[in-house]
Amino acid sequence: MAPVSYAQRRLWFLNRVNGDSGVYNCPLVVRMSGDLDRAALAAALVDLADRHEVLRTVYPAVEGEPVQHVSPRPPELEVVTCQEDGLAAMLSAAVDRGFDLTADLPVRATLFAPAPQEHVLALVLHHIACDEGSWQPLLTDLATAYRARAAGGPPRWQPIPVSYRDYAVWQRDLLGEEDDPASLLSAQLSFWREQLAGLPAELDLPFDRSRPATADHRGDCVPMKLDGDLHRRLLAVAADHGCTTFMVLQAGIAVLLSRLGAGTDIPVGTAVAGRLDDALEGVVGFFVNTLVLRSDVSGDPTFGELLHRVRDADVAALDHQDVPFERLVEDLNPERSLARHPLFQVMLTLSAGEAETFSLPGLTCAEEPLDWEVAKFDLSFDFREHRTPDGEAAGIDGSLEYATALFDRATVDHIADALPRLMRQLVSAPRRPVGDADPLSAEHRHQALVAWNDTALPVSQTSVPELFEAQAARTPRATAVVCGDTRLTFAELNSRANVLARRLRDLGAGAERLVALALPRSAESVVAMLAVLKTGAAYLHVDLEYPPDRVEHMLRDAAPLAVVTDTATAAAHGFGQLPAVLADRIGAPSGPVADLNCLVRPDSAAYVIYTSGSTGRPKGVVTPHSALSNLYAFHRAGLIARTEASAGRRLRSAVTASLSFDTSWEALFWMLAGHELHVVRDDVRRDAVALTAYVRAVGIDVLDVTPTYAEHLLDEGLLSGTGAPLVLLLGGEAAGQSLWTRVREASGTLCLNLYGPTECTLDALWWDAADSPHPLIGRPIGNTRVFVLDERLRPVAPGVPGELYVTGPGVARGYLNRPAATAERFVACPYVAEGEAGTRMYRTGDLVRWDRQGRLDYLGRVDDQVKVRGFRIELGEVEAALADCPGVAQAAVAVREDKVGGKR
Repeated sequence: MAPVSYAQRRLWFLNRVNGDSGVYNCPLVVRMSGDLDRAALAAALVDLADRHEVLRTVYPAVEGEPVQHVSPRPPELEVVTCQEDGLAAMLSAAVDRGFDLTADLPVRATLFAPAPQEHVLALVLHHIACDEGSWQPLLTDLATAYRARAAGGPPRWQPIPVSYRDYAVWQRDLLGEEDDPASLLSAQLSFWREQLAGLPAELDLPFDRSRPATADHRGDCVPMKLDGDLHRRLLAVAADHGCTTFMVLQAGIAVLLSRLGAGTDIPVGTAVAGRLDDALEGVVGFFVNTLVLRSDVSGDPTFGELLHRVRDADVAALDHQDVPFERLVEDLNPERSLARHPLFQVMLTLSAGEAETFSLPGLTCAEEPLDWEVAKFDLSFDFREHRTPDGEAAGIDGSLEYATALFDRATVDHIADALPRLMRQLVSAPRRPVGDADPLSAEHRHQALVAWNDTALPVSQTSVPELFEAQAARTPRATAVVCGDTRLTFAELNSRANVLARRLRDLGAGAERLVALALPRSAESVVAMLAVLKTGAAYLHVDLEYPPDRVEHMLRDAAPLAVVTDTATAAAHGFGQLPAVLADRIGAPSGPVADLNCLVRPDSAAYVIYTSGSTGRPKGVVTPHSALSNLYAFHRAGLIARTEASAGRRLRSAVTASLSFDTSWEALFWMLAGHELHVVRDDVRRDAVALTAYVRAVGIDVLDVTPTYAEHLLDEGLLSGTGAPLVLLLGGEAAGQSLWTRVREASGTLCLNLYGPTECTLDALWWDAADSPHPLIGRPIGNTRVFVLDERLRPVAPGVPGELYVTGPGVARGYLNRPAATAERFVACPYVAEGEAGTRMYRTGDLVRWDRQGRLDYLGRVDDQVKVRGFRIELGEVEAALADCPGVAQAAVAVREDKVGGKR
C-alpha cells in the first residue's frame, strides 16, 4: 500500500460521490482497417500494464482515506462483434461507463468488430491514472508491445526509472507540512491565499438556464479557429509585451467574458504538466496540476496594460505551481457546491503541434468520431497552435466545450464566433482601451437594434377625450362606470364630465395647465379625470392616504390652478389657498350637456404622476396625450380586439389600483372601447377574499393586479372553475416562477405580463404567459423601441445583462420643473430609426437581457443592492429595517406602495 497523490485524492472522493459517471474518463477510440492480430493486441495490453503499474492499481479505503494498491490482475481486452449501424451507440456506452476505483482497474479496453477486416478499439482510462502528458508514452509503449507480440516475443524496452507510487511519496516529501513555516507547501499556500483573496464565487456568464442544484457534467463543443494572419498578429503583440501566446489568449478571453457580463475579475483555470523531474517524462499517471489565473480587467486598461497585468499574475502563479489544486481548495475552503467547479468555472488550455496519434504496423488507423461529450466546467477553451515546417504561424484551432445544462448551442456559437473578432480588434490596436473592442457581429447588432424593434403600428391622433365622446355617441345608454351602487351610462358620464369641464375652463383650465384631483374612490373620480382632459389641461391625482407632507410637496411643486374635491375631503385636508371645485355641489345635469369640442394637441400634457421619492424628493412625471393614444391603439388592436372576438359580448374591466397610479388606465382603456368599467371600492379591492368574490359575483372579465396580489387571489380560487376573468394583467413588479406556472396552468384565462415605469406610460413591454415556461417581460409594444445597453450605451449580446432604455411615443416629456433630473434620465438616443430626425430614450435603471428569440428577461434594478462596509444587502431588507424605525416608517411604506401600484 502507498499513499495517493493529492490530485488522485480529490478524484477518488468525486468517484465515491458519483462513481457511475464517466465525466473523468479519458477515452481514445481508433478504427483499424486491415489484418489485426487480436491475441497480440490483448498481450500488448497486459505488457503495457506491467510496465506502468498505475494501470493495474486500485484504490481501496483505509480508515476513510484512499491508498494505492497494485493488483496482480491484468487488464483484459473485451471483443464485441457488432453491426456498423449500431457501433456509434455502443461506443458511447463504452466510454461513458464509470469506474469503481476501489475495485476496478482504471483502464478498460473494448475491441468492436463490425467486419472481418474492420476493428474499432475503445481504450478508456480513468483520469486518476492518466493525464494529457501520459498519452504519448502510453500509445508508444502499446504499439511497441503489439509489434513485439505480433512477431512472437515480448517487448524489449528500457525500464522506467520510477513509478507513479514513487512520485506520490516524493510529492509529499517535497511539499512538506503546512504547519512548518519553512516548508514549500506553507510558503506557496501563503501566496495563493493572498493571490485569490476576494475571488468571485461564480462568474456571471451568459447562461441560457439557471444552474441546477447538481451538475450533470453533460456537454458539447463547438469548433473555433484563429487564422494564420491573426495568429501572426497575436505572436507579434506577445513579443512586444514580453508575453506568451497563452497569455494573449487569456487576456482576450478575459475581455470577451467581461463584455459578456462576467464582471472585471475573471479567473480561469489552466493545466500545467506537473512533471517537475526529467525522470517522470515517460511515466503514465496523473501528474497534471491546475492553476487559477486571475485577469483584472477593471479600470478599462489598454490591451497592452492588460497583457502586463496578466503576465505578472501568470508568472507569479507559475512560480508557485507546486501546491496541488486539491490542497489549495481545502485550504481556501470556498463555498462548496455540487453545481459548479470550485474557484473557477472557465478552463483554458493551449497545446502545440499535432495531437498524439495511434498506429499499429500493417493497419490503417484513424481516430473514430465519437458521440460522447462531457463538460467538467461551464466553459472550456481548448486551443492547439500550429506552425509551418519553417516555424511560421499557421493558425490556432480548437474547440469551446460547454455545459449543456447551462447553455444552448447558439449561445456558445456566438461566444466562439466573437472571440476571433474581438482578438483581431485587440491585437490590431493594443494601445486602445479594451472597452472599445466590440464582440457583437453585424447580424446580432441588427437584431438588437432593428429586427427586435420592428413594432410599427398605425395610430390615430384622436385624443382620449375625443375617443370617449365618440364612444358615448355610439352607445349612449350602455353602462360606462359602476362603483358600489352608482351606475352611469356613457351619456350620463359624458354630460357630468362636460358640466365639470365648463366649470374648470372658467377657472382657466387649458393646455399646459394643471388641475389637482382629490376625491374619494368613486365614479366621480372618473368624471373628474375626463373633465380635466376635455379642457385640454392635465390632471394631478392626489392620493388622500398620502402623508400630509407628501401632498403638500406635490401641490407646492406642481402649482395646479385648482383642486377638484368634495365638501368632506376639503374640510379634512384643506389644500391651502388652492381654489376648490366641490364635485358634490355641482349636481347631476338634467339632460345631455354638449361637448366642449376642445382641440387637444398630441404633445400636450395629459397627466402628472409623482414618483415615490425613494431616490430623493418625489418628482412629477409629465405624460403627453400622444402616449395615451399610442398605448390605447396597441391594446385596442391586440388585446381588446382579441378578447371581444372570443367573448362576443360587452366586457367588464375592474380598477383595483389607486387612481393616483397610471396603471388605472389599463381598465380605463376598456371603457374607451365601449365596455363597462368597475371602480372597485377600497374595502373590496384590498381584501383578496372580497375581491375574488366580487369578480365572480359581478362577472369581471379583465383584472389588472400586481404579481404579489395575484398570488393571494389565486390562493382564494380566482382562476378556479367558472366565473374566472377572461384576462389577467400583471404589472408593477417582477412575476415569480411560481405564479407564472400557476397562471399557465389555468384554462380559459389569458394572462399578460406588462412592464413599464411611470416615465414610459404604463406599458413598454408585454408578454403572454402561455408563450414561455418562465417569466418574461417580452417584447416592446407598438411603435416602441427598446435597447439593452452597457455603460457606454452600446448594445450587448443576447444573454448578456444590460440596462434597459426605452424610446417611442410612450416616453414621458420629463420631470415637471426638474430640467436637471430630466436630462439625467431622458437622454439622446444614439440609434435613430430611419426617417427619424432625432429622439430621446428613457434610462430605466432596470437590468434585463435578450434571449435568442428577441424576448426580454427582467433581472432586477441596477441600484437594488446597497453596499454597506463591504456587505451587500437587498433593497427589500433595507425597507424592512426602515419600517421598524420611528420617523421613516412612512417612507418605507411609500416605497412599497408605489411598487405595488405599478411604480418603479
